[in-house]
Amino acid sequence: MQEVLTLSLSQRSNNLTTHFYNAQESYFEYTKTSSDSSNDPTVHFRPSLQSNNTVNYHPRALIWDLNGGFGSLGKFEYFPQRDNNDDDPSAFNQTVMRSEKIRKSAYQEALDSGLSPLPALKSQDIQYWSDFNRVVFEPKSFNVLNDWVYDPVNAPDGRFKSSSEREFKSFEIGAQEWEKVGLDFLEEKYRVSLEECDALNGLNVVTDLDSAWGGFTASMLSEIRDDYNPKSMIFNWGLFNGKTMKELSNREVFNRIKTFVEINKSSSLFIPLGGVARSGGSLWETSAYQNVIFETVQILNSQRSDRINFNNIEGSLVRGTHRTVVSDVSATIKDEETGESKAFNLSLKFFECFKKDNRDNHQFNAIKVNRPSQNMPLRQEENKDNQTEQKLSPLTTTTTYKIHKPYPTPSSHPQNIITPDCTTSISLSMESNARRTFLDMKDWISKAIRGDERTELIDELSTLAAEYESGWGYSDESDDDY
Repeated sequence: MQEVLTLSLSQRSNNLTTHFYNAQESYFEYTKTSSDSSNDPTVHFRPSLQSNNTVNYHPRALIWDLNGGFGSLGKFEYFPQRDNNDDDPSAFNQTVMRSEKIRKSAYQEALDSGLSPLPALKSQDIQYWSDFNRVVFEPKSFNVLNDWVYDPVNAPDGRFKSSSEREFKSFEIGAQEWEKVGLDFLEEKYRVSLEECDALNGLNVVTDLDSAWGGFTASMLSEIRDDYNPKSMIFNWGLFNGKTMKELSNREVFNRIKTFVEINKSSSLFIPLGGVARSGGSLWETSAYQNVIFETVQILNSQRSDRINFNNIEGSLVRGTHRTVVSDVSATIKDEETGESKAFNLSLKFFECFKKDNRDNHQFNAIKVNRPSQNMPLRQEENKDNQTEQKLSPLTTTTTYKIHKPYPTPSSHPQNIITPDCTTSISLSMESNARRTFLDMKDWISKAIRGDERTELIDELSTLAAEYESGWGYSDESDDDY
């Protein structure tokens, strides 16, 4: 097996993670044994043999959220009850801030009752990621920060339980929270999850760059790299709020730069994911667009035929350099019936600079993944050219993968994004335009920050910028030339 363990931290991240596991669950073929299915469920799910000789599959995931962030979901709700309150949110040791229990969504009630068809979902139906969750997480998957409260209406960014004015936003707050809970989590939850893997392929770490979860995640990754997985592939998926640095306050700019630099230190690949204007700001819809890219990367490793693991993906992009930041993350959805296409770039605003870069952008290396429509899936025998490489120059190679499974749209997925006639194509690439962003970050830090932290951040960003130089004379030219 080539197991992948996913760590998901924040309400924003858990929306994406929920879409992902819902999509993977849709591949389950209940009329076949798991070894006969074209998608290997044991990569992202842990099989558990039951007393009646059936097998249950639970996500290989560790979920973090704030107090109240699990919505109506009870920690032991779908497991043998330990006491009469185990199906209540308080089983997470959450302080329920409302005067009444959080009610399940109509979609969840229908799922629990086995009703069919399930009610169609709309943005206004979703307040928590658990409102559209279709899989059963094990109790050990759930982790909560008890001192901080999430409320979708009154505290969407999170706030301290005894102060409505103290928000869960800064890097320092997240790092401090990790100090309180990190050791127990690593020994009691993380180590156990690793021991359940026969041959760990790598980690997905999905986190929020624009909140205190960034500091929490950076501290966690530092210990994981030092003490548990010094050589493992770690794909860090940095979710940001869709704003450029020019649209952020000074405090928010510093928090994003600090979070990015610290998390990237532990990255095999760092992949920023923002929003899509047409999603209307809904986390449920925004994360559905993000999942088109996220799930497509993951199925490369879980497909049985021509499996592409994390090492292969990282190798196709990095190719012996120290470039870890994916600077273009985009996708195209094309309706083959009407010929209409919609393209979206989820990394663009992360790399939008304070200063204009007049240089031509150079693509170093890229991967592309193509998937058929649900109405015309590729047959396995037609998928012989699963992987092709096109060397455009001595320094530029594009690797294209072809998957025979269409992108899935279970009933929990927004139905207006992908129709059965739509093919999907995603692209991840390393490009020289990232250099301008890293120099912008360095310039901002040099002017706004003082002390030892300033020097360390400037050094890290200078090193990153140098990795994305292209052509002669880059390192000799002053930043003032821009």
